[in-house]
Amino acid sequence: MSPNVFVDIDGKHVPLDQTEWVFYNKCGCPFGCMHADTAEEDTAWRRMFDYAKDRNQHKKNGVTAELITKERFRSEVAPKMRLEYQCPHGEEK
Repeated sequence: MSPNVFVDIDGKHVPLDQTEWVFYNKCGCPFGCMHADTAEEDTAWRRMFDYAKDRNQHKKNGVTAELITKERFRSEVAPKMRLEYQCPHGEEK
């Protein structure tokens, strides 16, 4: 059994296995997420997008990644990941 790895999020020490990586469009709406098994943002990008050209294009288009707690994911992000959610920003994406 390996020891827990902790990360600092909003001034709190949080076990990495209690976090999620969320990828946001330029407008701020989430479009992708994954359970965090790394605290390294570059590694998260590589795991989310297999090809460098895809990663580079998303970054060029203003996509950002953020490591957040599962609680924040459940309250803020999960509702926006449902099929019925409509981005209120329209063409601003």
